[in-house]
Amino acid sequence: MKKHIKVVLKSRTVKSRVIVLCGVLGILLSCNAQKNTQKNAASDDDRLTLILQDNYGGSDSTEVLIIKDTKRLQSFFAEINRTRKPGLPVPKIDFDQEIAIIFCGGLQRGNATPELSILEESPTTLVLRSNKPKQTSGTAIISPFSLYTLPITQKEIVVKGE
Repeated sequence: MKKHIKVVLKSRTVKSRVIVLCGVLGILLSCNAQKNTQKNAASDDDRLTLILQDNYGGSDSTEVLIIKDTKRLQSFFAEINRTRKPGLPVPKIDFDQEIAIIFCGGLQRGNATPELSILEESPTTLVLRSNKPKQTSGTAIISPFSLYTLPITQKEIVVKGE
């Protein structure tokens, strides 16, 4: 490849030089764009950790479940796995140090998944923002859900929609 580029650069036509330089520049810029996208996808607050997302198995309506014990988490996954073969494995969560938050996006068309993020925090409350995605064009009707963990807190957890 280097040999080919050198041959083209030594050639006397300006047009071929411009084409090669634009191609190399395009490759370099596209590599940096993907790095920037990954940086922007990282959340600012690492306390709320996404454990699992899936397009099928959530509630038919939008709801948020705050789970503080293994028994309740297992019953949620038993409900989801009732129609799945094989079922989703129940994630291992240490409920002595963390709580689980499940956000169900309700029935929707397309493939956008709902997300939670920490909006604000006060001495008594922790406010989470639910970003229910806009319905996209598509024929599939899904009921997505997302499972997050959060360190145990004595604060009241409040979820606000968009």
